[in-house]
Amino acid sequence: MFTNWWREEGHYLKESDIFEVFLEKLEVLIIGTGANGLMKIDEGVIKKAKELGIELIIENTYFAVKKFNEMSKIKKTIAALHLTC
Repeated sequence: MFTNWWREEGHYLKESDIFEVFLEKLEVLIIGTGANGLMKIDEGVIKKAKELGIELIIENTYFAVKKFNEMSKIKKTIAALHLTC
């Protein structure tokens, strides 16, 4: 768990913001885009997940947490959650 996770640009997630996640052997990456879904995801994140064969789920953070609780029981899952907006 990274409790002090900050992005280069507050409401824009880039591959460099989560490079450590891509070093893990995960099956599913869930990105929570904030309460109102305002954080945008760079195309590089989507391409990298696809390149590595990682299932990518992008939801507002409320639904991302629900999905994480469900998926983490059956697959190696990591969630990157934007907690505001």
